[in-house]
Amino acid sequence: HAAPFAFSDDYEAAPGIERLLCGTPGILGLAALEVGVDLIAEIGVEQLYAKSQALSEFLRQCLAEGGVMLDLVSPADPGARGSQLSFRHEEAYAICQALIARGVIGDFRDPDILRFGFAPAYLRFADMAEAARHVAEVLESGEWQKAEFRERAAVT
Repeated sequence: HAAPFAFSDDYEAAPGIERLLCGTPGILGLAALEVGVDLIAEIGVEQLYAKSQALSEFLRQCLAEGGVMLDLVSPADPGARGSQLSFRHEEAYAICQALIARGVIGDFRDPDILRFGFAPAYLRFADMAEAARHVAEVLESGEWQKAEFRERAAVT
């Protein structure tokens, strides 16, 4: 697709060789997937979902208690949202890039959404507290204003 993150209703093929960037998944990757599926079956989807909800709520609380000024656009009720939190900020792209540079991997969605996902199999509550600290520091210091964080990349 020419613009995979535009989420348009109409398909537009990418120019050149990029139009062929899909196909059969790699066999080695599928073999590794089998182990992951077995682990999830052993742990239980319900337990993983419960932890993801607890992680997301803990991060939300850490941000709120730290006075971080982000507008929550996800449902406030953890039971009404999936394993992610989305926040609105007019400088979401630059903030996301500054956080990525610090090792906090978020996601940006046009035009102004900063999104965090929660992988309960390997993320810890300590990781959430650390992420909240980084978010607060990036916002308070204005670190996101650096030119390197404001330049838009093809994949955001």
